Amino acid sequence: MKRSNDFEFNGLDEGRFTMFASVLRVNSRRALAAAGACVAVATGALLAPGQALGDTPFDMDSFMSSAGGNQLKVVSLTNDERAKAGCGALATNTNLNVVAQEHASDMAVNNYFSHNSQNGDTPFDRMRAAGASGSGYMAENIAWGQTSPEQVVQAWMNSAGHRKNILNCNLKRIGIGYAVGPGGKTYWVQDFNG
Repeated sequence: MKRSNDFEFNGLDEGRFTMFASVLRVNSRRALAAAGACVAVATGALLAPGQALGDTPFDMDSFMSSAGGNQLKVVSLTNDERAKAGCGALATNTNLNVVAQEHASDMAVNNYFSHNSQNGDTPFDRMRAAGASGSGYMAENIAWGQTSPEQVVQAWMNSAGHRKNILNCNLKRIGIGYAVGPGGKTYWVQDFNG
């Protein structure tokens, strides 16, 4: 595990890997730049040839009920953990859902695993561009390889950095991204803001 005051990388068993980067009232670009060093190897494409991520209008109801309800289940499990710690429930947020889903899909389509998009945007750049509002607190958890909402939330809870994000009572809203890439590899994103 590599660690500094800004970031933490955690390897997990069975080919699963989770990575954490968080910012509280500051934009921690050096932590996110370091996160770019972690890459998942995948092949193929998730979208149809010529289809761009933004080509399909976003429908919140379809998104939240898609993929077997994985997004809703992750929110529910995350809120269960917060309740145990005395934090209020996170509310789902359309803008955060869009940002998280686009990032999960982008990682699956473009064969990488990083908080930073390939164009250099950080999670916080993406959240601000999508109109994230609130207290200024923001955080992101990402993971790949877990096959169920239960597995991914447990993996995040087993990681100090991810757990800190989930149990941060200053965070009030959540967006979830879930994508399945080539070979069935799953990509998960939690975006939070205050």
